[in-house]
Amino acid sequence: MRAIGTFLLVWGAAATAAAQSVSVQTAAAPHYAGEPIEIHVVVQGFEEDPAPSVVVASPPRGKLTAAGVHPSVSTSIAIVNGQMRRTKDVKFTFVYQLEVSEPGPIEIGPFVVTQGSASVTSRAIRLDLESLPSSDQMAVELSFPDAPVYVGERVPVTLRFRLTGRLRENLHQYSLRVPFFSLTETFQFLEPPGAAGTTQVEIQTPNGPLSVMGSAREEKRGGDTYLIVEVPRIAVPLRAGDLEIPPATLDVEEGVRFRRDLFGGRRPTQIRKWRSADRARRLSVKQIPADRTPESFAGAVGTGFSLTVSADRTVVKVGEPIALHFELRGDGNLETAALPRLDAEGLLPPASFRVADGEIPGRFEDGVKRFTATVRVLDSAVHEIPALEYSWFDPTAEEFRSAKSRPIALSVGAAQMIGAADVQSADRSPENLASEPEQLTERAPARAGSLVLTGADLAIERDAQLLLRRAASGGGSRWAVAGLYAGSVLLLVFAQLDRRRRNVDPAIVARRRRIESGLRKIRDASNLPASEAAAEIARALRALLADAPEVRRPEIDALIGECDARSYAPAADRDSAPIDPAFQQRALELASSLEESRS
Repeated sequence: MRAIGTFLLVWGAAATAAAQSVSVQTAAAPHYAGEPIEIHVVVQGFEEDPAPSVVVASPPRGKLTAAGVHPSVSTSIAIVNGQMRRTKDVKFTFVYQLEVSEPGPIEIGPFVVTQGSASVTSRAIRLDLESLPSSDQMAVELSFPDAPVYVGERVPVTLRFRLTGRLRENLHQYSLRVPFFSLTETFQFLEPPGAAGTTQVEIQTPNGPLSVMGSAREEKRGGDTYLIVEVPRIAVPLRAGDLEIPPATLDVEEGVRFRRDLFGGRRPTQIRKWRSADRARRLSVKQIPADRTPESFAGAVGTGFSLTVSADRTVVKVGEPIALHFELRGDGNLETAALPRLDAEGLLPPASFRVADGEIPGRFEDGVKRFTATVRVLDSAVHEIPALEYSWFDPTAEEFRSAKSRPIALSVGAAQMIGAADVQSADRSPENLASEPEQLTERAPARAGSLVLTGADLAIERDAQLLLRRAASGGGSRWAVAGLYAGSVLLLVFAQLDRRRRNVDPAIVARRRRIESGLRKIRDASNLPASEAAAEIARALRALLADAPEVRRPEIDALIGECDARSYAPAADRDSAPIDPAFQQRALELASSLEESRS
């Protein structure tokens, strides 16, 4: 994009009030079709907050895009006859970008600026757009298959441009635009696997520059040496339709006259512009036929797919989980390919296996898509995980194809059922328990330190006097337990505080030290004469503001202005007495507020 230099005032409009104005500025002519044109709407005389709004009608052709707003507030202080006068100038610059592909005159505006009940309107501006001349010393081309493609297919795309050796030697800068690469809602763009670029190519898009890797080589043609740059990419269509692809363009600024800089390099003093444009193209994207889609199809499009299945265990009992690991390979859209439902036709029979519901997530790495799923065998007669079918759509043959994994042998045992007769004491038989019902509540005490509860007394104590007597006799132990709890809580609090202290960002610690240093300088200023103290306070506040550029505090700017007025006052008006304590306290409070606004 052409850098905006000195702006030419195209037209301004008087505001409804004398203090408010709006002007529209753009770069000096000539303006070229197909090249972004930056338009500045400069608004003055409005309040600083809230920012005014700008409304403009869409141009009759082309596209006008808001690119941001830049507020600017400046304060000036003047002392006349001992009287201090402060003025504040508020300015907003709204930046727009105009893109028009066809040459000819065009009218933009008017721009209506509103803030509350105040409003001001500019007049429309008129631009005459010219065509850039073409040159046979350069060319650009975007190539992709002419045949229809399918949704999900990996479509190879190659951007190629070339420059002659002479043009390359005098090249000042270039601007490459490929509208096809901006269709991110219709296509997914990927880097080709294994592509190792040697040069970085910058492509201009409506959302900003796009950097991609390409390869560069030199080639001789008819006695001329050409620099040829190629950028390969993969486009994956996301939806069907017939698409009109605008042509790719290459704009070049060639230096005509040069001068040497301080280090001996050449800097152009005069340039001329050239443009090369590819032809417009049409791409037809088809939908995958849904009337004959097999159940084992899950969106894979391409050729040569294969599915490998492995199990984490092959000896199981009925109902035990088995983790199945899937590896999907092929020449196609592996990044977006999924697994079909495992109980679909051609996969695991629902009568023999239970599978988890929902989509099985996968991960793509090293050219392989991997999945993991858990299944359970429902029948002891199952002796294998059968060969699993995986289907994909072949866009070249325009038909579905399938592959099968290898079966996995299983050894499945019947599930062991545990009944009440299996849960009994280790040292008593059922016959003894039946013959001694009166001893069911008698239990031998569990051994100290043992986790075995066989024979432990698990009966509920119902004697209230016994329970109260036990609680009353443990007074000393209660204080010990309370002390342990209190000590533990204190240790946790101390550990948390220490962790917070250690995790403080070093940048925050350094900023706090700088703020403490500024506060100390402001306090020490009380020992200086008033004029010198004012200068010291101003220096400290400026240093603190420089450390917090995002903080806008008009009261601090005003205080700095008062300090400058006192320190630069005529010698006869300077006060040798110490600074006013109230003035110094106000400086301390404002400096402290900077830390609060950053926290």
